[in-house]
Amino acid sequence: MNDDVFLSLDRDSHLIRVAYHPELNNGWNSMIEIPKKVSLTAEGSSALDIELERRKADVRNNLWFPIIVGFITYLLGLITGALFL
Repeated sequence: MNDDVFLSLDRDSHLIRVAYHPELNNGWNSMIEIPKKVSLTAEGSSALDIELERRKADVRNNLWFPIIVGFITYLLGLITGALFL
């Protein structure tokens, strides 16, 4: 990932905590900070839990429910067709 992405997530959303490591860049007076360790804050952990639960509900609602309803509809159509033929 790009360092700017870490900087924006750390500064703007407060969802992750970034520990930086200063490093020399072309000389002794040109220090840059490189992300060393990234961890979740309490808000970030909560947001991650909510997102994972939302994805699980999306799979249940948008995948399994239509498959089950389609299968039941197929069986009802098969039984109805067999009765009236």
